[in-house]
Amino acid sequence: MAKKPMISIELGEGFVSKTRSIDKRIKGALLAALGIGKDAGPVRLAVGESFGTRMTPSFESLMKRTRDELREETPRSKGALKTGPHLADGWRVRTRVNSAGKRFEIDNKDPRAEKLLAIFEYGTKVDYEIKPKNKKALAFYWEKQNKHAVFRRVTHPGINQYVGFIAKARRRLRRRTTAALVSLEKRWIRNVGV
Repeated sequence: MAKKPMISIELGEGFVSKTRSIDKRIKGALLAALGIGKDAGPVRLAVGESFGTRMTPSFESLMKRTRDELREETPRSKGALKTGPHLADGWRVRTRVNSAGKRFEIDNKDPRAEKLLAIFEYGTKVDYEIKPKNKKALAFYWEKQNKHAVFRRVTHPGINQYVGFIAKARRRLRRRTTAALVSLEKRWIRNVGV
């Protein structure tokens, strides 16, 4: 079963086409907004080259910024475990292009991601008991006490300090993308000549 990306943006063919069909779609939308129908005959619509038609920042750069923020916000191992691979380093942006359009995805390639990210994103119940499965006792390094500890069972306080960090990243990306699209729209409207 293929794993789902954590965050994705899908762009239709207009954003991908080499013939710049996005320009045609935006011009059509502008004509409709100006109340100029198809019966009006040829209408000259132009945008100055210096104003450009590209969104700034691009979808790809917005996704990369979000990936970098997720790398910073993902919890990292502490104590004796901090030398191993970190879940935070597994975040990546992938781009898929096909006939239907372009898709940007942010996911985590770490094999532990599916289980651990759900725990970090949604938290765990508070105060749950942990018992050994195959041994008589649990042994671990207790960072707060700065020593190795051995117990028959422990009560874990729960993991809730990171709850919602992926959802927050999605909301930030949505706000930034909306702002970039609004900026592009304003440039078009400001620089269109009819």
